[in-house]
Amino acid sequence: MKTSKGIAVTCRFCGGVAYLEKVETSFLCPYCHKSQPLDEKTIQMLQQYQNAVKSYLDRAYRAKEGAQYIEEWTKKGGKGDIVSLMNIIFILIITVVAFLMPFLISRGFDTQRYGTYIPWVFIILFMLIYFVYFYLIRKKPEVKIEETGQVYVNCSNCGAKNVLKAGQIIEKCSFCGAFLLPSAGAMSQGIKEVQNVARAAEMERRRKERLIAAKHNIVKSGSFAIYLYLGSFGLFIGIGLVSIVINAYEEGKEVFPIILLPLVVFSGFLGLIFAVYYWRRRKKRIWSETLNKFAGFYKGKATMGVNGVVDWLNKFWAGDYSTTHLQTMGRYAGCVEFNYQGFPAILIANPEGYTVRYGRGHSVHYDPFFHLLIAAWIPGISEEVALPGEFLKSVENKIKGLESSGYHIIVGVPGIMAQIDSNLAKHIKKHPENIISLSQVFGELIGILSQLGGKPISAFP
Repeated sequence: MKTSKGIAVTCRFCGGVAYLEKVETSFLCPYCHKSQPLDEKTIQMLQQYQNAVKSYLDRAYRAKEGAQYIEEWTKKGGKGDIVSLMNIIFILIITVVAFLMPFLISRGFDTQRYGTYIPWVFIILFMLIYFVYFYLIRKKPEVKIEETGQVYVNCSNCGAKNVLKAGQIIEKCSFCGAFLLPSAGAMSQGIKEVQNVARAAEMERRRKERLIAAKHNIVKSGSFAIYLYLGSFGLFIGIGLVSIVINAYEEGKEVFPIILLPLVVFSGFLGLIFAVYYWRRRKKRIWSETLNKFAGFYKGKATMGVNGVVDWLNKFWAGDYSTTHLQTMGRYAGCVEFNYQGFPAILIANPEGYTVRYGRGHSVHYDPFFHLLIAAWIPGISEEVALPGEFLKSVENKIKGLESSGYHIIVGVPGIMAQIDSNLAKHIKKHPENIISLSQVFGELIGILSQLGGKPISAFP
C-alpha cells in the first residue's frame, strides 16, 4: 500500500516540532512555550476529511442495518413467505368451516348458542400469530462495521513509517513521538478505504433486496389467478354433474337430457382454460425467440424470467435498480446478457404491462419497459468525486440526441443506463422484431462511455 508523508507541525518562532494530543485552533510550543494558531487550511482540510469518512461510515452502517433486517425477516418469516402461508392457511380453514357447518347443523349443532364463537376463535388466533411475527421482525439487529483499512504515513520529523486508521487525523510517531497528521494523499487513500467499505455494504443490501423482490414478483404470483377462478367454477360444475348423474340413476331417469346444459358449460370452462394456456405459451415462445435472436447478434445469452436479471445485477451493477421493476416483470419478460467491446451489458425486456387492483376503483398500472445497461468504471463519477453533471458536459449533445429519440439516459456510479419511453416500449411490444434496433443504442452508449474515459469492470465477488 502507498505510504504518504505526514504533515509536520512546527513552531514558527523556534522551529521546534510540536507534540500535541488533539487538533485545536492553536498549540503551545514545548520549547519556547509560545502559543500560536494552527494553520486554518490544515484544520479545514482535516475536518472535511473527518466529515467525509463519517458520511461513508454512516452509509455503510445504514446499508448493513438494512441487509440484516432483510436477513432476519427472511429467516424468521420462513424465507419471506410466512404472510402468504398464513393467508393460504386462513383460506383453507374458512373453506373447511364452510363445508363443516352444514354437517354440524345436520347433526343438531346449536348455531345460535355456539356458532358465533367459531369466527372469534379464528380471529384471535390469527391476531396473535401476526403480532408474534411482527414483534420478531421489528427487533433492531446488531450492526458491526468491518475494519475500515489502514493509511501509512511517514513521520516528517524522523521518517519512521506509521499506521493510521482511515478517518484518524492525529497520532504520535511510534519512534520519535512527533505530532502526525495525514497529508492530502493519505486522506485521499483513507477516503477510498471507507468508500470501499460503504460500497460493499450497499452491494450486500442491494443483492438481498433484489432477491426478495424477485421472489415476491406480483405478476408471477398472480399468473395462476385466472386458472384458479375458472378451475373453481369448473370444479363446482363438475361436482354438480356427478351429483346429477347419481340422482338420475337412483331415480331411474335418463341422464343425458339432464346433464346436457351443465356438460356444455363445463366443457366451455375447460376449453377457456386451455385457450388461455395456449395463448400464453404462444406469446412466451414469440418473446423467447425474439430475445434469442438478439442474443445471437452479440453471441450473448438470453434468459426468460426475472432471475437472470437479478443474477446479472448482483454481479456487475454497483448501484440502485428499482425493485418495483423486478416485482412487476411479467410472464413474457426476460433479458439478454452479453459482452460489448469488453463491457458487461444487458438488455432487460418487460413487454407486458401490469395493473394491481386494490379494491373497487383503486389500481396502479405499470407500463411495459425496456432497459439497456452497461456496467463500467467512469473516472470522477464512479469515484463519487462530484455530481455526474459536472463530468457530462463533453457528452451533453449525444445524451440530448438520444433523449429526443425516446431514451432517458442515466450516467452514475455503476455505469450507464438507457430507459425507453412508454410510447416506444408499447411499439416494440406490438412489433417484437423491432427490438434489434436497440443494438444501435448500445453503440451510442459505448460511445458516451469512451468519451468519458469509461473502463470495463469485472464481476463483484
